[in-house]
Amino acid sequence: PQQQQQPQQPQQPWPQQHHPQAQQPPLSHAFLEGQRRRLREHGQLLEERLRQQEAYLQQQLLLEELSLHQQLEQQRLQLQVQLQMRQQQQQHAVPTEAVRQVVAVDQFGGLVIARQFFPESGVRQTMVWNEDGSSWAFGWQTVQSLLEHSAHQSEAWVAAMSNRQLHALVHEVAQRLTEAVQQHVERKSDRDQVEARACYDFFGLGEDATDKELDNAYRRLAREMHPDKNGGTEEAKEQFQAMKERYDTLKGHR
Repeated sequence: PQQQQQPQQPQQPWPQQHHPQAQQPPLSHAFLEGQRRRLREHGQLLEERLRQQEAYLQQQLLLEELSLHQQLEQQRLQLQVQLQMRQQQQQHAVPTEAVRQVVAVDQFGGLVIARQFFPESGVRQTMVWNEDGSSWAFGWQTVQSLLEHSAHQSEAWVAAMSNRQLHALVHEVAQRLTEAVQQHVERKSDRDQVEARACYDFFGLGEDATDKELDNAYRRLAREMHPDKNGGTEEAKEQFQAMKERYDTLKGHR
């Protein structure tokens, strides 16, 4: 019997060799320093870009704030102009009804001079109806114009008036003077009340304090604030005199 031949392994054209793994050479100091330098430069570049971006954002915010401020200021000016125009319209508006006070009538009983008050605008003026059918109005602007112009100009203007017009002008000036005196008296009364209230507070009293309570408070402060007990200085004398004046004010206010 024929023997079976075993298949032979094909031979490698060259023998296998074992190559050990190659090792990386160590990094040099110069290479590491170069990497560090590049990293630092990159970081500085990023910081510079961040600073530029922050400055740009701040500039944009300032511009927006300035623009908003200008818009608000423009709106405020517009509102102020509208308010002034409305006030002027109210001053020049002539309502259908006015409180009228008869000043003079003609021989037939017809109205020729009257003082008018408009409640809506608060305007007061003296009206005169001339012989030719026209009418004049004397008000605060008339009085102010007389005060601002020279005496020669005012005299020339008054000399050209008729007796009826002059009567109306004198009446308006007299009314203005009377109103000014009344306002002065009212303001003085208000100031006196405020001053009296402050004096009462100084003495530690209420406005309903009796004369006896006021006298006792004055004597107590007079003993405490007497200059002889406070060194006799000029300041002590002035304070004592001011206290006495407040006491006299309250005595006169009662």
